[in-house]
Amino acid sequence: MNSAFRLLTKVGSIAVVAIVAAATIPSRTFRDRHVQESVVAGSPHDFMIVRHLKISGTNEQIGAELAKIAVSRHGYKPGFADLALANKRRVWFETSFPVIAERATGVKDVLKTSNLDPFDLSYDLLNQPGCSTVFYPGPFTWNNHPILSRNYDFSTKTYAEMTGRESGPKDRAFTADPYILELHPTKGYATLAVVSYDLLMGCVDGMNDKGLTVALLADDISRGAKPTHGAQPGLGEIEIPRFLLETCVTVDDAIKATKDLRRYYSFIPCHYIVGDANGNSCVIEWSIPENKWSAVKGDGKPQIVTNHLVSQFPNRASFPDDPRPSGSFNRFCRMQDQVSGVDGELGLDQIKAINQSVAAGPSISRDPKNGRTLWHSVYDLKAKTLEVSFYLGESTDGTGHVRKSPYLTFKL
Repeated sequence: MNSAFRLLTKVGSIAVVAIVAAATIPSRTFRDRHVQESVVAGSPHDFMIVRHLKISGTNEQIGAELAKIAVSRHGYKPGFADLALANKRRVWFETSFPVIAERATGVKDVLKTSNLDPFDLSYDLLNQPGCSTVFYPGPFTWNNHPILSRNYDFSTKTYAEMTGRESGPKDRAFTADPYILELHPTKGYATLAVVSYDLLMGCVDGMNDKGLTVALLADDISRGAKPTHGAQPGLGEIEIPRFLLETCVTVDDAIKATKDLRRYYSFIPCHYIVGDANGNSCVIEWSIPENKWSAVKGDGKPQIVTNHLVSQFPNRASFPDDPRPSGSFNRFCRMQDQVSGVDGELGLDQIKAINQSVAAGPSISRDPKNGRTLWHSVYDLKAKTLEVSFYLGESTDGTGHVRKSPYLTFKL
């Protein structure tokens, strides 16, 4: 099981516009690093607790701070690694992703053991997420800014429930503790991302200070796939968004960086939508089992992606019949109808409503264990802001009312 899918995600935060502060941890300032953390949404009585964690410093110091949180909050205990494989991974990161190699040095200093692979801080397994995302170039939005709007849909189960066992009284759902992780390294790009499952390498969606954004979505149609069930040299599926945010400025950079990228998937095949501050976008994906890479560009128009490979199903005429209202093809069509049906620029409320129309909730299934939209995030690539609302639970009175946080605003 890949380290990237066992993860260390429990949350820290500071909201720029709406701050829901229940447990603020005082900021800690060291010689050349600064750590701020506060709870911005949720509580122990809600489905999730969301924290904004902001760290400034060298990459080694950032890695060390993440490792300290992994150990103190999440009880992270590194297992013994295959040292030959760990060495191959170290060489790959040092050559191809030196930012993370530097952060891993900080991780290793904190964990104080040589028999480990320091390239993750993760725990537990994951179920398959289903997501709906639209990238809007500037000419299609109210403020003429490129916008990425994404739903992250996922099971609310615990690991025990997903493996057919009873949960213990202290067990939490996989995605009950996401972070708004904001990093300001002294060398490299600053990033703002929604992180779960892995504090060091994970990223579900995010943006860097150059205006590049990326979101991960599951590929739920591939068959015959063979996951590695363990880390390998290169990047696992949840690590690719972090790699793109740390190394790329434009969509063309992302295309070039992934074309010959050494990659594997340890659990779930995924594809990725990438957008930049110039209004360009593309969907990057690898077909399974052929492992054929493709980059489908948005060509200056709103680009929609759900959970099927757009390289294999390029338009609605190619879609198969899908009896599931919440299926990937049907969600794509509903979003496309709404986006194309707007005469003129789309306002922020319209963009939010389009994603809400395909959100996973009681209208799809009364049983929340079948999945919910756990957050809706809106990235403004010119203003460098993130607006995001989180799922907090739902009523138990039979009305199916979903409780959400207000949209919280963060500025990179």
